[in-house]
Amino acid sequence: MTGGEAAGEESNLQGKGAKHICNEEEENGFIGLVGTWGDHDCVVVNVYSPCSLEEKRQLWDELLTWKRQSSIACWCLLGDFNAVRSAEERVGVLANTNAYVWETAQFNEFIHDMELFDISLHGRKFTWLRPNGHARSRLDRFLVSDSWMGTWPNCSQLVLDRTVSDHCPVLMRRIFQNWGPKLFRVLNCWLEDPRFPRHVERVWSELAVQGWSAGHILKEKLKSLRGNLKQWNQEVFGDLRDKRNAAVQKLNELDLKEEQLGLTPDEIIQRSSLLLEFWTVVKLHESLLCQKSRSKWVKEGDQNSKFFHSTINWRRKTNSVVGLLIDGHWEEDPDVVKSEVKRFFETYNGAKS
Repeated sequence: MTGGEAAGEESNLQGKGAKHICNEEEENGFIGLVGTWGDHDCVVVNVYSPCSLEEKRQLWDELLTWKRQSSIACWCLLGDFNAVRSAEERVGVLANTNAYVWETAQFNEFIHDMELFDISLHGRKFTWLRPNGHARSRLDRFLVSDSWMGTWPNCSQLVLDRTVSDHCPVLMRRIFQNWGPKLFRVLNCWLEDPRFPRHVERVWSELAVQGWSAGHILKEKLKSLRGNLKQWNQEVFGDLRDKRNAAVQKLNELDLKEEQLGLTPDEIIQRSSLLLEFWTVVKLHESLLCQKSRSKWVKEGDQNSKFFHSTINWRRKTNSVVGLLIDGHWEEDPDVVKSEVKRFFETYNGAKS
């Protein structure tokens, strides 16, 4: 927990194996703990940032140097960073002045260079309030690495009510809830395969569904088509990484044989086919990663797997809905949230009509 109170984590992370502190780093503005949590090496840094931009830069440089020299992948920074990531994170303060704009840009650059992610925030929007109540900012947060999100998925931040402090405590926790079936999405690489439209037309025409209404029949046919396309994807595309690796291995074997004995005409043709297969699979894999990451500014073909996978994980965390603020109360029960969403749209659509 951060925000002027004890540092720690929610009970879902507690008690999951032994926790051992191996080393401690203490500098001006932060205290860092290096240790193991269960079977995982991790670094947890509690930050209390100074006010001046010059001192903040010094703090950020020290943390960046430490992380770059560290072999540990699981990192978590928490605490009062005394900076915001956008003008929307400040109210009642002139956040558009040159000084604040420059500081915001520097803070975002620090987070990017540290390869950290600002996991999804729930509850209240701001973590610091001036005593007069006119100024509010989001100064406190958790920042975690991609490896941390992969090791402990479903982590989110919840801003709690404050007591005597002018900072609200922020809680990191993991939530496992069943929100029902996941959405089915058509992959762009399917559309590039000439077999895809013919397969869909054939399967759709062969589906025979009985029902009392056209809507029910359509729903059931789409449901059956979804299952069929999943199976078709496995049969036609399979695991693209395995296909790529298999093609590379076979190409290397042929190259080695050519150096020692030479290749037969059939093997020369086979090598050309493998090269064509390799680049086809690479293009499909890049298209899949680009679609999942939704990074429109990155052209397909500019492969950076680490970036894409990190962005995919970040999108999954930030796009997940774990609760709603209903009548001033944070609610996370799936049935209650679904009921409120249904009521909202019924009211909204009724008002429009």
